[in-house]
Amino acid sequence: MVPPGYRVALTIRGHDYEFGGTPVVAPHVPYPLRGVGPFTHNEPRNRPAEIFGGINTLHFAENRWPWLMLPIIPSA
Repeated sequence: MVPPGYRVALTIRGHDYEFGGTPVVAPHVPYPLRGVGPFTHNEPRNRPAEIFGGINTLHFAENRWPWLMLPIIPSA
């Protein structure tokens, strides 16, 4: 839940879940972590280029601000 007065931030990057900064090396992890741990989505069988190899474009202008619709999930 986002408390009243707080905002949700969204960062959009162009490298599909892999941050190009310095990788994090953690004990007992056999590979460097690059933003989202093991979830780099680089297996061709799971990410076929004909589906995921396109270009996504965000459209906005001075009088048409971009927006993101999030669900409101009531508490139980």
